[in-house]
Amino acid sequence: MAWETRADRVLVHDHRQEVTRAVQNEVTRAKRAEECPEPELLRLAADILQQVVQQGANGY
Repeated sequence: MAWETRADRVLVHDHRQEVTRAVQNEVTRAKRAEECPEPELLRLAADILQQVVQQGANGY
């Protein structure tokens, strides 16, 4: 993937960190609730994928 500016790379890096934290928080929350995290993680992954596809379509 070709990036046009350093600012673009920083935005993508920050977004990836945000997504990583969100997934980690979901796993921690699921473990504390003693429930199976897989369905929640699958829903979260589907939401993230949808965002990435939409951003790609918008030229992000």
